[in-house]
Amino acid sequence: MRKIKTIGPCMAVVLAVVCAVASTAAQAALPLPEFQAKGSKLTKNIAFNVKGGAGRFEIGSTIVAWKSATATGELEAPNKIVNFSLKFAGDHIGACEVKSPGAAAGEVNTKKLKGVLGYIHEAGPEVGVLIEPTAGATTPFVEIESSKCSSFISVIGSTIGEFGPINKEQTIFTAVFFPGNKILQFEGEPTEHRLSLSEVGTTVLFECKEEIAAKEKVEVKT
Repeated sequence: MRKIKTIGPCMAVVLAVVCAVASTAAQAALPLPEFQAKGSKLTKNIAFNVKGGAGRFEIGSTIVAWKSATATGELEAPNKIVNFSLKFAGDHIGACEVKSPGAAAGEVNTKKLKGVLGYIHEAGPEVGVLIEPTAGATTPFVEIESSKCSSFISVIGSTIGEFGPINKEQTIFTAVFFPGNKILQFEGEPTEHRLSLSEVGTTVLFECKEEIAAKEKVEVKT
């Protein structure tokens, strides 16, 4: 009887620990963040405009800097951003004005991009947005014509920035891509996301802060 009495409390402790671990795991497995309107999943795409300030690509010692950024696109169920490309104005490398092929002077444009939301810190929760070329991460993200200050530049890959705010219905959101490629992957994801030069694999750092103005109120629900 003494052994039974001793084993009983031990089993109770073990069961309590197992239950606590299971409970924590269940709490951590949040549904993926998604766009909602009026408390329900989107039933149509929501158009948006993008307005951003100064930013840059850092390619080793070469800095491609711009003064402003714009875009249009759509939010798509459940957690996608579609039909957009970023247009950077006032672009320079050192003293040289630069542009993308076919663009106006001082205008660098990304290729057509797509985005998807995910968790960069699920316990927060904190949400991020992954952007990459619609044609795939191994195709050009942006191209810049050669100038007196640089040879032709072709950047490939994908990148993640912070996205928010969350759990509040509104029309204005921000996407922030930090210098130094601070965020490389979504939590629990094995793949890292980086921008790089296509011909030599040199890492390209992307610094940009964008304001996303949706045409209707939307919530990033976690």
